[in-house]
Amino acid sequence: MKYNVLIVEDEAILYDGLRTALEKERFIVDEYTKSYNEAIKRIVAKTPDIVLLDIDLKGEKDGLDLGKVLSSTYKIPFIYITNIDNETTFQQGLKTNHQHYIVKTKPSLNTKEIIRTIHTVLNRTQQEITPEQGLMGTIDFKENIRNNYSTNEITRFPINFEDIIYITNKDFTAKNGKNIVLQDNYSCIVTKNKQAFYASSLRNLMQFLPVTFVRVSANFIINLEKGNFDGLINGAYLSINNTKFKIEKTYKKEVQKRIASFYLQK
Repeated sequence: MKYNVLIVEDEAILYDGLRTALEKERFIVDEYTKSYNEAIKRIVAKTPDIVLLDIDLKGEKDGLDLGKVLSSTYKIPFIYITNIDNETTFQQGLKTNHQHYIVKTKPSLNTKEIIRTIHTVLNRTQQEITPEQGLMGTIDFKENIRNNYSTNEITRFPINFEDIIYITNKDFTAKNGKNIVLQDNYSCIVTKNKQAFYASSLRNLMQFLPVTFVRVSANFIINLEKGNFDGLINGAYLSINNTKFKIEKTYKKEVQKRIASFYLQK
């Protein structure tokens, strides 16, 4: 398996050296990234398997700021590779839940140590976490499936996260025009092609959804995935795949925070 690596480093010569060493080991390395804002753009466009992160970066925010977001929002493992070798910075780094802290050696980086550390982190991460690709949805309520479908019919379907537009616990009009009245503790998963599948409650699903999903009201969870998110309407509504969703006051702060973590706002 080829792993994708994002190197966030403000010195181009160090980036080039690391990229060359990693590509020889069959890693896929993203383009030169020298700031917090550039790193967020790269992550939104394509999530890396691991990030190699300098602490001194271009711009107002440094590597420690990015480390916090990598850990808390994106859940991406990262390794600090920095020339800052003091106890204060090391302790600050620990608070960001990094996987390792490597001090740059001069005149050149110890690429062998870095590559071995990457393999160690990725191996440990793969053992600890099996990332879900999507949800399983049913074509009907469980009670109806037991009574009305044969044992030869497929009644549960895998739905990739990227194909989901939104999830709702409101009554829903299906693609065929049928009005679906949802039972208690059920929700409806709506995909890009307007297919509808049944799943458990919004509260239960929210525990397992990727960070691109955010709850905007008591009735809707929407997917901010690139290609779905059209934009904001007066700060009070989200446009998702040409559908308007009201942002309720209770959820507004989290929605704004999530959008800011994906899309730079000036």
